[in-house]
Amino acid sequence: MLPLKIWRPRWFSGLGLVLGSIAPDAVFILALDLEGSSASHSVRGQLYLTVPLVLIGHWLATAVVLPWLLPHCEPGPPMFLDALAGLRPARGLLEQARVAWSGAIGGLSHIALDGFTHARNDDGWAIEFLPWLQQPVRQPWGEVPVHDALQAWLTLCLGVFAVVLWQLAAVGRLRGSAEPRRVDPAPLAARRTVTALGILLFLEGGVAVPALRRTADVATTVQLAAYGGLAFITFGMIAAAAAAHLRRLRTHGSAFGLRRS
Repeated sequence: MLPLKIWRPRWFSGLGLVLGSIAPDAVFILALDLEGSSASHSVRGQLYLTVPLVLIGHWLATAVVLPWLLPHCEPGPPMFLDALAGLRPARGLLEQARVAWSGAIGGLSHIALDGFTHARNDDGWAIEFLPWLQQPVRQPWGEVPVHDALQAWLTLCLGVFAVVLWQLAAVGRLRGSAEPRRVDPAPLAARRTVTALGILLFLEGGVAVPALRRTADVATTVQLAAYGGLAFITFGMIAAAAAAHLRRLRTHGSAFGLRRS
């Protein structure tokens, strides 16, 4: 998704693209439902499920979570999270349409990729045209269908590619920004507390969900642990940011925010 944002930065919302690419699987995080949702992986579902989720997620991220979270994160390398300080909630119909359009594109890219990396009965629509995707192929972890091997290797390769591309884009943005935004860091003790909270939430979700959804299958257990950790850290960080926001409103009578340098 980042190549689209870099190619035409005014056409797309980078955050909208990212949120859209993960929205079809939001059912796993929101409901912890391993069976998934056929609606969220349909073309029409990108309009009535993905787009609303992206619009809500974009507002939550830019208005609630990031203004609180970024001061608690380390700036600069390796993740350059301070480059996100310029993100603001979409204002006006045009900006909201850009976020919605980007979310729909991200969602379509998700279901397009799923077609080649999932089984026929699990959103693997491309198998009907490319039956060789079901052929077994030997991998370091055993013999699996081609679509499963593609899922594993594409996840790894695209993940590394996204991190490297983000670093290059963030460095270019920071160096070339005519109006850089400064993030006032929170006290060290507060940053360490938030870091510990994130780790604790992820570990707690990774342990609690597999325990609640008992299964003897190792792959399913790992999947449950991953989705459980993501669910706990997502809701936990939203709750912590909202609580900090409300405390500041009561104390100072104004919302917190990131100040321009």
